[in-house]
Formats: sequence, C-alpha cells, structure tokens
Amino acid sequence: MQKLILFLLLSNCSFFFSQKTFVPDDHFEQFLIDQSFDDVLDDSVLTSNINGLTHLSVVNQFISDLTGIEAFVSLQHLNFNTNYIETLDLSANTSLLELIATGNELENISFGQNSPLKSIFLQGNNLSELDVSHLAKLELLECSVNLLETLDVSQNPSLEHLSCRFNALTELNLTQNPMLEILGCDNNQLEYLNLSSNPFLYRLWCRSNPMQCLNMANGNNHNFIDFATWNTPELTCIKVDTPNWSPLDLLITNPDANIIIDTQNFFSVECGIDCSETSNLTELNSNQPKELIKIVNLLGQEVEYTPNTVLIYQYSDGTSEKVFTTAD
Repeated sequence: MQKLILFLLLSNCSFFFSQKTFVPDDHFEQFLIDQSFDDVLDDSVLTSNINGLTHLSVVNQFISDLTGIEAFVSLQHLNFNTNYIETLDLSANTSLLELIATGNELENISFGQNSPLKSIFLQGNNLSELDVSHLAKLELLECSVNLLETLDVSQNPSLEHLSCRFNALTELNLTQNPMLEILGCDNNQLEYLNLSSNPFLYRLWCRSNPMQCLNMANGNNHNFIDFATWNTPELTCIKVDTPNWSPLDLLITNPDANIIIDTQNFFSVECGIDCSETSNLTELNSNQPKELIKIVNLLGQEVEYTPNTVLIYQYSDGTSEKVFTTAD
C-alpha cells in the first residue's frame, strides 16, 4: 500500500513538472529561450519554468502574440513595450500590479475581475474601448494616443494620475475620483470639465479642446504647478476658488509653475455655469438677463475701466466679451 501511494505521488509530481504551456509566437518563445526558461523552439515551454516569475520585460522583440502569458500566474510587473500585439487577455494574471504596453497595436485588452493592478501604460495603441471598471486599486492610467470616444473611471476611486490625451473623448466624469492629482486631457473633444470633486488636483492640461466650461474650483488652486488651457477658443470664464485669483498668483508663489492660457480665458468664482451638463451652456446663456458684473484684465485680475486697453467684460449669464477700450 505504501509503495502504491509513493508511486501515485511521484506520478503526480512528474505530471506537474512536465506540463507545458502553448507559446505559438516564435519571437516570444525565442526570448524565453534566451532567458533560459526554455531550450527548444517547439511552440511550448515548461509551465513550471514560468509560473513563478514575478517580473517579465519583453521590450522591442517583434512579438505579435502573447499567448502563453496566462501561465505566468505570479507575474506582478509586465512590460511588452514596442511590439506588434493586437489583443491581450490578462484575466489569469491575478497578481499583476504594473502593466506597460506602450507602442503596440492593441485593439482589445481585458483584465481580471478584482485585479490588483495599480499602474497601466497603454499610450500609442489602437484602442477604441477600454474597460477598467474592475480595477478598484488603479492609481495611474496612461491611455493617450488611442481611439477612445468614451472613458469610464467611475469605479476607480484610488486614481491619482490620468492621462488620456489625443483621443476623441466628448466627456470625462471625474466626480468619483477624489484622489486625482494629475490630469492630462489635451486634444480631445471635451466641451465641459468639472474638477470640483478633485481636491488634490494640482496639475492640469486640457489644451486643444472645444471647451466652453471649466470648473477648477477644487479648493486647491493655490497649489497648482501646471495649468494649461491654450487653444480653447470657446472657453472664457474659468471657475476658481477665490475672487481675483489668477495664474500670476501661481508664478509668484512658485516661479517654476508652467502656465499656458488663451488671451480670452479669465477667472472668477461666478461663471454662471456648473459644468455638469452641456445643456447648461445654451440654457443659461439664453434665458438669463445679461448684466455687466465685472471687468478683468488678461491675467484675470479685476480692474476698473481703463482706456486704450484690452479688457474682458464678464456678464451675469456667464458670457464674456473681449474689448479694446478707447479714450472717451
């Protein structure tokens, strides 16, 4: 009886250590051979050689298929930057903390349920959809230079850094991201952006959008070190924390601050719009009486009427007008 038990144990061990994982991409398998995880180019690798790896970096290896990655069950850090991968399923990699997949041809990517992923770098791919709804621990998402028309980050309460530049986003709801510190959303199709629910935000780039409404009154304006709204020709009034706040205040307190704004941008605590819905833009501008409430200069500072000067008239309906004043 003891011999039978010993035989069964040895048989099970032999079966376990002889299990193989299918690796059809020759470039991927050759990389594993070069790293001494495999020895023969035969579309397979011993599973026991790879299932304990925690780090894998296969940068610029001409790989087009990562089939076999599902056997790397202990993987915490995966970098396959600059390859030719179009689709990827990481649902079996439940220990993954960091993913770097920049410069590929990704059209589809899926993550596991309740994945512990904290950092994702996906810039420079062909993604038209991105589902991060099961990544509750996600802190950094870099998905710039893709084909995204929508992006839902409402299930990512730990998100601190979001870069979604050069996509086709028409809206971006950040009300469920209270930890957000850094936001880059340049070169999209955003008409409005409400950042009042992001009290730690201190770096913002939202250039080159058809933006009409920006609410950056998050209680932290005095700590901003980067602020860029250049090339937003339809944006005039920007809602801020305190009266008479202007980018000049940032440059005084922090000479290294990077401030780039359009000449028609000005700053006020009352813009007449809350930036929560695009419908507000037309409705408020058409229904409210129009009265002059403030005159500001190009730095957003409230001033008195001055002849022979470019000034911005701010009205009660949220609209504004840039005026070159003349001597009486």
